[in-house]
Amino acid sequence: MKQEQALHIGMLNSFNVITGKATYDDILNAGIGFFAHDPNEMDPDSLKILIKYFQELEMFEYCKELKDVYDEYYNEDGSIRDPLCECDFPVINGYTKKVMCGDCGKRILR
Repeated sequence: MKQEQALHIGMLNSFNVITGKATYDDILNAGIGFFAHDPNEMDPDSLKILIKYFQELEMFEYCKELKDVYDEYYNEDGSIRDPLCECDFPVINGYTKKVMCGDCGKRILR
């Protein structure tokens, strides 16, 4: 595999995990488990890098989806939009797009 192909696949894999189109395990099981971000956490800098990458390829539908994710989780300055749970033992009453702690009511991020 060429380096350029590997980079693109890593970007696509990250996009798919971040937007919920695939899970980390799905991608690992497919045998192409490399990513442009740490799949165990999402950060604003990684999202910005992905958006810029897809902008340069004029893949604007990807940019839009990533920007929507960015706007959902982060403020313009990169700070986290919702207060985060700091409970030692968070309570999870259900799994939705925004998982909230059943104890303190604050958001739980991966």
